Amino acid sequence: MNSSATELAGEWGDISDAELLNIKSEHLGTGSKVTEKLDVAGKRPMERFWRTHLAVTQVCSQTWCELQVMYGFELPYVVTRQEVSEKVKTGATIHLNRAGGHDVVAVPVMTREDRHALTFFNFSASSLPLQA
Repeated sequence: MNSSATELAGEWGDISDAELLNIKSEHLGTGSKVTEKLDVAGKRPMERFWRTHLAVTQVCSQTWCELQVMYGFELPYVVTRQEVSEKVKTGATIHLNRAGGHDVVAVPVMTREDRHALTFFNFSASSLPLQA
């Protein structure tokens, strides 16, 4: 222990806990007192705040903020560029060739039945690649 801590303990060592609680702090001052006190002594938080919604984020937001600060100090975020392998490039070109290999054909629609048939055909033609 350092000397300032022992001096501080020496000053306050002879004061009991009850006397320490009765001492008025200088920084508190004489402000306005609360005139109305809520009767919440035996109530659980869910009974006290039953009208408002309770979300998980309200319960754990303080813990999450503390974790974010801790992770920020311990594990700083460093952006690293990932190398793209030759296999990934080859797969991407094959995928793009397969996806872009359809022809657009203009079909004249004369009746309502033609429009429904064309919608059904477009749906069935579009669902074929999803099945593969």
